[in-house]
Amino acid sequence: MATGLKVFNADGSLQFDLTNRLFRTLKTIAVGTTDGSSTFTKGPNDTVITASIDTTGIPPQVTVGSTSVSWAYGDVPAGNRGAGKIKVLAY
Repeated sequence: MATGLKVFNADGSLQFDLTNRLFRTLKTIAVGTTDGSSTFTKGPNDTVITASIDTTGIPPQVTVGSTSVSWAYGDVPAGNRGAGKIKVLAY
């Protein structure tokens, strides 16, 4: 029998099972106020799910692919753009 933490929804359905894989950070990227992109390496069983954005101003739009992440500020004025970090997450 597997052991670990299991969290259930009010209706009894399983929400989270600690016996499975946890989220982890594949890469943390320091971003400035210009558009850019970066690649990352994932393991054979990793499923890339999202990017976490932590910036001081208006964050960029972030696109995550299977082995790359890109960010763009579009029409946001340079003075309003937020430098910070993007974390690529997987489970």
